[in-house]
Amino acid sequence: MTTAELADLLVSDAKKYLGRPYVWAANGPNAFDCTGLTKFIYGKFGYKLGRTVLSQMNNGRAVTGNFHNFQKGDILIFGSRADKSKPGHVGMFIELDPSGEFFTFIHACSRGVVVSKSTETYYKDRLLSARRIIPDFVQPAPEHPMTEE
Repeated sequence: MTTAELADLLVSDAKKYLGRPYVWAANGPNAFDCTGLTKFIYGKFGYKLGRTVLSQMNNGRAVTGNFHNFQKGDILIFGSRADKSKPGHVGMFIELDPSGEFFTFIHACSRGVVVSKSTETYYKDRLLSARRIIPDFVQPAPEHPMTEE
């Protein structure tokens, strides 16, 4: 299996849980919190992720540049509700929109397990970083700051 095929499997498996409820500290499969979802999905494929946002921020390796360098399955770190400069939420990158203006990601939030767009009000200015857990298969874009402008 190629890395791209593995990434497809990670995301398609995560989508099987769409609509499951959000429950703080839930690890699945009947309910999840944000890190519980990413830990659960990656765990099914033999990867160990930390249980908290701070620990998942240290899993894998940093993705440099802007969101055009993300690949399917990357873990996305977002700022918290209280302070958007401090880590507080994670999701899993699905894909860059063909327009190149935004991306979609799957995550567990107060609405349950959902797919969101990076342009949604809450998320558009909270992206802090991305972590790559599986090997690279996307060629890096030219270096730009990690913004959506």
